[in-house]
Formats: sequence, structure tokens, C-alpha cells
Amino acid sequence: MTLSCPSSRLALIACVVFVACRSSAEGAATTAAQVWLAVNDTGNYSQSWTAAAAYLQHAAAEKQWEASMLQTRQPLGKLLSRKKKSATETTTALGDRCVVVEYDASFENRPSAIETVTVMPEKDGQWKVAGYFIK
Repeated sequence: MTLSCPSSRLALIACVVFVACRSSAEGAATTAAQVWLAVNDTGNYSQSWTAAAAYLQHAAAEKQWEASMLQTRQPLGKLLSRKKKSATETTTALGDRCVVVEYDASFENRPSAIETVTVMPEKDGQWKVAGYFIK
């Protein structure tokens, strides 16, 4: 990440705080994504829906989520490897804060895939998965 800060001491402190907060958010979001992915990897899609952010729960009912995961995730087979590619803090079109975490993944039936996990802070500050895509 390239960061350009003014030379004044106050501006420098503000830049350090900004970078620390951003790194903290990306770290918390990445941890939340990894915990959630571990649940999803077991095939317990009902539990992954329950553990997801309200945003995802409002977008898809639990049974819809389960059906979607059975159709898209289950055919890939067992996870063989997953490596974090990037974690980028951004905002949604509605201005909500989120972190998009991308992973290079390999599955039994698909040797090369990219998993994209969008993680958002809930009202209580806890980071939870709001979106999951595989391509």
C-alpha cells in the first residue's frame, strides 16, 4: 500500500492511526472469513448461514442459502488448499464498510479457483461474512 502523508507531526500521527486501523480491520475480517470458511468447508451450510452477517441472511433465506451452496460448493469436492491472495478494505455501493478477502483455492474437482469473501462489521462490531463467491 502506498501512503502519502503531509510532513506535519499531527498529520503523520493521523496517517499512522489510519494505517493501524486499516490493518486491524483487514486482520479481523480475514480471521472472520477463515473461521466462516472452515464451517462452510464441512458442508454445514445451515451453520454457515447462521454465522453469517445479517446482510447475507436478508439476501437469502436459510433454505435458499443451503440450496445455493449444495449446487455451487458441494460439486467442487473436498478443499485441498487455500491461500489468501488479498484483503482490501472498501465500501459498498450503499456506503457500508467491508473487507473483500480473496483466496486462491484448490478443490478435488476443481484444481484452481478463486474464492471471494466479503466481510462486514455488524452493529456490535463483530466482523461477519456478508458474501461468498467462487470462480
